[in-house]
Amino acid sequence: MARGIQHGKKKPGSHSPSGSQPAFSFVFPDPSISGITPGYLTGLSGKIRKEFSSRFQIFALHRDPTPPEESTGPVTYIQEEQLKDETVCSRFGKGYAVILHAAPLVREINPNEFLQLSLPEEPGQKVYHEILFEGKKETVKGGLILPAAVLQYIFSLSLLKEPLDTEMIRAVLKKLDFRQQEVVIHQDAPFGEDSSRGSRFPEKMKLALAWNTTIPVRETRVPSLRNLFFIKEHPLFRLAFFLTALAIFIILPILSLDAGLSGDDEKHHQHAVKVYRYFTEDDPSALDDPHHKLNYYGQSFDFFTYLIIRLLNLEENPYEARHVMVAITGAATMLVTALLVRLFAGYGAGWLALLLMFLSPRFLGHAYNNPLDVPFALGYIFTIYHIVLFLRKLPRISIWSAIWIAVGIGWTNGIRIGGLVLIPYLFMFAGLYLLLHKWPWKFLSSGWWRFALRGLLTLVLISAVGYILSLLTWPYALQDIVNHPIQSFKIMSNIQVSLRVMYDGVLQWSDRLPWHYIPRNIFLTVPILILVGWLASVFSWYFQKKERLGFWYFLLWFCVGFPVVFVIIRESNVYGGWRHLMFVYPPMLALSVLAIASFFRLSRKRWTTLVLTLVVAAGMFHPLRHIIRNHPNTYIYYNEWSGGINHAYGTYETDYYMNSLGPASDYFISHILPEAETRSDRPLRVVSNADISYYFRDETDRVETFYSRYYDRGKYDWDYAILYCNYIHPFQLNNGLWPPKNTIHEIRVDDVAVAAIVERKNRDDHYGSELLAQGIREDNPGKLSRSVQLLESAIAYDPTNEAANLEIINAYSVFFRFEEARAAADRLLKIYPQYDKALNAKGYTYLLEADLKRDESLVDEAIRIINEAIRSNYKFSSGYYNLGLCYGLKNDRDNAIENFKLAIRYNGRFTAAYEKLAQVYEYYGDTEMASHVRSQLRKIQ
Repeated sequence: MARGIQHGKKKPGSHSPSGSQPAFSFVFPDPSISGITPGYLTGLSGKIRKEFSSRFQIFALHRDPTPPEESTGPVTYIQEEQLKDETVCSRFGKGYAVILHAAPLVREINPNEFLQLSLPEEPGQKVYHEILFEGKKETVKGGLILPAAVLQYIFSLSLLKEPLDTEMIRAVLKKLDFRQQEVVIHQDAPFGEDSSRGSRFPEKMKLALAWNTTIPVRETRVPSLRNLFFIKEHPLFRLAFFLTALAIFIILPILSLDAGLSGDDEKHHQHAVKVYRYFTEDDPSALDDPHHKLNYYGQSFDFFTYLIIRLLNLEENPYEARHVMVAITGAATMLVTALLVRLFAGYGAGWLALLLMFLSPRFLGHAYNNPLDVPFALGYIFTIYHIVLFLRKLPRISIWSAIWIAVGIGWTNGIRIGGLVLIPYLFMFAGLYLLLHKWPWKFLSSGWWRFALRGLLTLVLISAVGYILSLLTWPYALQDIVNHPIQSFKIMSNIQVSLRVMYDGVLQWSDRLPWHYIPRNIFLTVPILILVGWLASVFSWYFQKKERLGFWYFLLWFCVGFPVVFVIIRESNVYGGWRHLMFVYPPMLALSVLAIASFFRLSRKRWTTLVLTLVVAAGMFHPLRHIIRNHPNTYIYYNEWSGGINHAYGTYETDYYMNSLGPASDYFISHILPEAETRSDRPLRVVSNADISYYFRDETDRVETFYSRYYDRGKYDWDYAILYCNYIHPFQLNNGLWPPKNTIHEIRVDDVAVAAIVERKNRDDHYGSELLAQGIREDNPGKLSRSVQLLESAIAYDPTNEAANLEIINAYSVFFRFEEARAAADRLLKIYPQYDKALNAKGYTYLLEADLKRDESLVDEAIRIINEAIRSNYKFSSGYYNLGLCYGLKNDRDNAIENFKLAIRYNGRFTAAYEKLAQVYEYYGDTEMASHVRSQLRKIQ
């Protein structure tokens, strides 16, 4: 078995490092525990060879007020009560202590072999050694060799009920971040049957609580402990770390209760219900989701959350319960990130990481209600953390670290198939660590190969277990555990859903965003302090060469950079800022804090430390102010470099997750509904450009909600509108056209409105639209004429009414009033530049006129204008349809067919496009293709 072993038996001349003569103190417990007599101890000291005598001593603890009668000679007896005395404790400050297991000694030991161990003269690293007694028949774990200063620390603080309880000393060593190694002593084990007290779980839990609460306070009362080599920071940082983490786990779920429903909430909850029914009722509906494609996602978070909802009978308020669960994963992400930082830079840096994670508005806001990206971020950083622990413990292969890595892979891949990247991460980082780290064996020696192969087998087992765990709550993957996850990866690496995104002042489709969409969003929305620290980490590792952190910096940088570069190279379809890559933020913040902590360590003067502290505090102010002022719309944040939300508004996305509709609906219910319902004898009709029905689930007898696109709202009958600002053209946001007329309340972030409540005071646009549709359907000139009057009245009341302006273009066209229609289109384009529907309607007027006059120049003008609409929106199916009609008038068969096909491509249920395409094929004699198109039409019908 490959171990990090320093053997007791050495080759001649290899006893210890050059000039190294470490001192050893054998410390024995009270005779009632060990059965050791004074005579045994005197005999033990007598075995010491002369050359070792100056660096060997024996301490024996006793509980009686007086030492044993035979307590003479080279043995120092100390009453356990005296261990509280600082002077007595200081006697353990140098060299190494040897503590054997608490079992009766049945044979003598040869202490000389301990004194030949290859150890530094004075401990300087956080390392302790497990003693392995290798006898003729068996190898037995028999005790500890540790820096004697650790005993000084334990005794000074009275940490343990039994001062020499090796199992509890291990627990303390773990808390102090000591790494375990092993030494082999080639003797039979000196003790008989182990008389240990069984499980120490209650004691360990008590120690864990005290470690983070009372012990740091007690440490401050013993100033001499600050001189111990393993105490490198003030103990109160540990208390601050614990209290801050505890506060975050309490505060964050409470804050999440104020958040609105996110764009992912409803569909993920509904799919979790399907998955539950799959396992309990054999319902196959979870295996196929053609609309949202959630069958390609794992369910580790959603399914687990739904089980809790059912267990606690929270099904009447499932989204609040989901938000609390998301918040818990968000708090856990903050904690694990801080623990990772603490591992390299101590509790002070870890505490700073906790604060900065909480004061990261984008991440904090998503931790209220993002059921996909925040749990995924937790799995990502959790796995990275345990990979680091696993590697740092080598050459001892930690079973617990291996288990936690597998759990992390299972959780992360069980949310999104991208979690599978953690498996190659594991192999790559382990392989690099194997090659770059200094091991007890020569490179490529037989011992090195045994260690490498054993490690490789462990990695394979971790990966297999993690992969299997990820499938357990994923019905689609369980149908074919190899091919279905591969298919999912192909689909998820380039998200199929494409949305209109405001970026750089332009509405763009998410599948055609420029490469810098993700990097720029990160640089605009991450607090400046964190960005500066992250960039500084590129070179700050150089100042920590003594700590040998270069490899770990590389690991974290790779975990940040690789996913971003991968998305850019693959031109993946992303939207909603950088939320799909939010999992890179925890390692990014960890790098930032490590860099900031390195600057504090380099600071040699009090005034430079004070300046650094003031800079860090100043960097926290802007995000803290935003969080306090704009709760619960916390995630709508832009940093100082961007000019803040007031400057970014109308240039970049704001409320893409629809969060503001929650507080807007709450305001409507509490402040507007009581008065409004007294003026109506029917339920109020409330329209929104998102689904708000959940907010009004208790008001269905008083309120009827329904959905409309923002620019179509005028066509429908409603009393109030609750609207949010996403998908509104940036020109309108920047020129006072949002919020719309008759807004009675706004939800603001800083000085800009992200949601609005509108009271309707004129319905002429609705009545005009209804009469226009009826008049066209019925070929009724009276209704058509009346629709024009009503639409003109609506525009006179509100010239910025987009729906009325668009409808009147069509109404004028029906009466062949083409110039008036085009003038109306131009007016609409002034308030909504490059509006695809307005351009299309204007182009259509030229098409109609060309058809009447048989004037090909009018067709060309129609084509020019409609192409302008398509440049504004390349997925505009109606535009392609009208282009097909134009080319049909020009007898341009190929272009007509191509554009009808494009209309069908971007709207698969566009029946008129199918029919026109079939007619073109028939007209040109291709009856076979016409028949094929009509068969496709029948399928969708």
